[in-house]
Amino acid sequence: LSTPAPPPAAAAARRGLRALVARSRKDVPEGEAASSLVDVAAVSALPRQDPKADVEVEISHSTLNYKDAMIVLGQKGVVRDFPITPGIDYAGVVARSSSPLWREGDAVVLTGNKAGQYFDGGYAERATCRAEWLVAPPPALSLAQTMVVGTAGVTAAMCVDYLQRFGEVQPSHGPVLVTGAAGGLGQVAVALLHARGFEVVASTGRAEALGDHLRALGASDVVGRLQPEPKPLGKQLWAGVVDSVGGATLAAALAQTRYRGAVASPGVAGGGGQSARGAAGDCARLTSPPPFGRG
Repeated sequence: LSTPAPPPAAAAARRGLRALVARSRKDVPEGEAASSLVDVAAVSALPRQDPKADVEVEISHSTLNYKDAMIVLGQKGVVRDFPITPGIDYAGVVARSSSPLWREGDAVVLTGNKAGQYFDGGYAERATCRAEWLVAPPPALSLAQTMVVGTAGVTAAMCVDYLQRFGEVQPSHGPVLVTGAAGGLGQVAVALLHARGFEVVASTGRAEALGDHLRALGASDVVGRLQPEPKPLGKQLWAGVVDSVGGATLAAALAQTRYRGAVASPGVAGGGGQSARGAAGDCARLTSPPPFGRG
């Protein structure tokens, strides 16, 4: 997602702006959209400002994540409160700063933290945030390219790193499963694992439509969604798992993970419930004893 090229930072800090504001679905009349564009005189007029924010950013690009889509539709579960400007990622230049960390005109990137969920995020022409939440874009990437990576890419990279660094999973140990492989996180994980020499099995509900694409990214095999295992332990299939779904999918993946295997699971789209109890955690390592521990 991109906006027109930003004006000089000083001028940007003085003019009004346009932003997308989302409301709770339950507060919206039937037939009316939960989100709408609004024009405000200043970023301070947006509904969920962080009182500790010390940097204002003129936004050039943002991303669309699963969480963003839920908030835009007015759905509960990932947002602290409505109304709010969504957008958990954004990139741009500093329009104003009272922090010594950043100066006017600096190029900056924000991924995650509390933007778009606790405080107003990147679906606006400008946003405010805390200086320590910002990073400079890598020299090799444009601001647009940093948003191609976004939270999904950063999370995928962390999962692969966790599998190798904490889970001690190596290519020689066997195949690594990626669930939700057709999503942003899943696609990046497939490509990263392949680049590191792993045999990658991609799991998706759109295997027929996107199988060729996932194989082009590096998957050696593409399978459908995992089916629930009737027993706590199934056939040991995976040396490692990157799970972007959660819920019953995570429970099935855990049951199929080999002894001494590792599971990196940031997924929440599949929900929780009985099938996922004991399966939560950003990076879980299967060991004995204890039978299940955090890595």
